[in-house]
Amino acid sequence: MLRVVAFTTLLLLTSFSAVASSFTVDPVLVKLNSAKPTAALTLRNTEDRPLTIEVEALDWAQSDGEDSLSSSRHLIAVPPIFTLQGGEQQIVRVGLRNPQAEAIEQAFRLLFKEVPQLAVNGQGLRIALRVSLPVFVAPEGPAPKFLDWRARVIDGQILEIRSENHGAVHWRNADMEVLRKSDLSSLAVDKSLVYILPGTSRQWRFNTAKPLVVGDELLIITRNYGRTVQTRVVVE
Repeated sequence: MLRVVAFTTLLLLTSFSAVASSFTVDPVLVKLNSAKPTAALTLRNTEDRPLTIEVEALDWAQSDGEDSLSSSRHLIAVPPIFTLQGGEQQIVRVGLRNPQAEAIEQAFRLLFKEVPQLAVNGQGLRIALRVSLPVFVAPEGPAPKFLDWRARVIDGQILEIRSENHGAVHWRNADMEVLRKSDLSSLAVDKSLVYILPGTSRQWRFNTAKPLVVGDELLIITRNYGRTVQTRVVVE
């Protein structure tokens, strides 16, 4: 069973104090469709003190590789605010207001925000946690995945990788590695987790220890939900 544990720790070298806290959310990914437009998540307070949590449903878009989030009128989450005593749990239900069949996947995010409170000793504030989870609404009918990769070299040492999603669903890019195809030597590694929504693109730049020229062949290795994908790309 997948779950996310939200926590934060802050060390301050002053008289002001900040205290960490945590909660869990399960599942960490929500998938909806026109036939199943609702889902339930379980949020558990792992602290021994009360936590007040606000839940906000957000429309999720991307432009030039950057996320754009805004309050949603299409996705709802209830209850929007609640308090959990230590060890308690709460079911949060999410759903589409007007489920409709779409040709392209819709993307949202659920934002769980802890309402900040005074620390027990009254000397400082507890850190307010923010946890953001993805929600995807599957398109109607076939949902092809088509990611177009391109590579170009700048001044011989800077490698620019660009990925464009021409498919109908998102791509979850993780553990990316770029190899020189001729000797399989590693040129660049990116361990970050990146979502590429339909109709959008993402760009990376790496300083490579080994020079590259136009025409060099590369292998781009990524993982999409645990599935390893290799793509051959020629440097432009």
